[in-house]
Amino acid sequence: MEDIREELQQQALEIMDQLPDITDEQMEALRANSELRRLCRELLALKGDLYLHEHPIMKEERVAMFQEKEEEEHSFGKTFFRWLLPLAAVAAAIAFFFVFFQKNDVDVPQGRVYTASTEGSQKVEMIVGKEQMTLTKKEQESEQKITMNDYREILSHVDPTEKVALRVPAGQSSDITLSDGSVISLHPGSRLAFPVAFTSTERVVKLEGEAYFNVVHDSKRPFIVMTDLTETTVLGTEFNVDTRDGSSTVITLVKGRVQVKNKKQNNKVVLEPGMQTVAKEDGFSPLSQVDTTPYSYWAEGYLFYDQAELQDIMRKIGLMYNMTVEFRNTDIMQLKMRFFAERKNGLDAVISRLNSLHRIHVTRSGNTLYVD
Repeated sequence: MEDIREELQQQALEIMDQLPDITDEQMEALRANSELRRLCRELLALKGDLYLHEHPIMKEERVAMFQEKEEEEHSFGKTFFRWLLPLAAVAAAIAFFFVFFQKNDVDVPQGRVYTASTEGSQKVEMIVGKEQMTLTKKEQESEQKITMNDYREILSHVDPTEKVALRVPAGQSSDITLSDGSVISLHPGSRLAFPVAFTSTERVVKLEGEAYFNVVHDSKRPFIVMTDLTETTVLGTEFNVDTRDGSSTVITLVKGRVQVKNKKQNNKVVLEPGMQTVAKEDGFSPLSQVDTTPYSYWAEGYLFYDQAELQDIMRKIGLMYNMTVEFRNTDIMQLKMRFFAERKNGLDAVISRLNSLHRIHVTRSGNTLYVD
């Protein structure tokens, strides 16, 4: 633990020395690590104190600074901004951190694990070439099932090799049956691209987000799932692909056998049932054995968690129903829980189920869930 803290302290010193020209890697580290941001704040405050010692300020300004103390967390940089301007390097640091911390700390309260999406359409959309079809209200059910046969007439004038994309926003989920009979269960906030009809030699789709694949066996046409990082090849099997992290892709095999290629490193791994791999730009993590029940249960319409951290459960629920989630009691965020609920019963039923466990209390206010 002490080694980690020393490493963070060294990172903070390097960032402060390099301001305002920090690297993309340093920027990403600041976004991801609240402790690193806190250390940078302390260093910035120390620079301010040193400058104050050499350049005393008027009593009135000291009073004004004291009165602003309660707002310091919400307006970092304001307190020091007036009297640090003569010091160019510190002024540049304040300008940077004022903008950065406003975005990363103030806008996301402590205890918030998911923020509801307000971008774009909140309905499932099918995109064919440049045309965009929003599915009708009749089709807009929480557990939407789509088959390409339903759109045979619409797609009859489209070239079979034309790419089709299904976009599923936060708060929605969708099962789609492709032209070969394979069924893909798309999680909220995901996008699947595929041709109107597969070729005679292979079946290729591209995924952004997370999906569970139940692939029809075809020994002559391998099924290939492309992501930014990986290429997963199967003949017929069940597996889950998750690209939500942004910097990695997680592949979990439920049945059958798959080969996963890391497109950045051009190396491959083979998965057997119950195995999981994490692909990153620098290669694969060691293979691990995992419980695949939560993945298969998702495809069957259930939320299932066994000894999962409460913050992870609530983050998934927030994404599933597009609700902001805030912990008012942050001490329980890492509480391990077992939880099971049927997704189609809706959010209120999920909240009732959570509260019936008598370990936490979840309340709903508008578009936000509060956890106590």
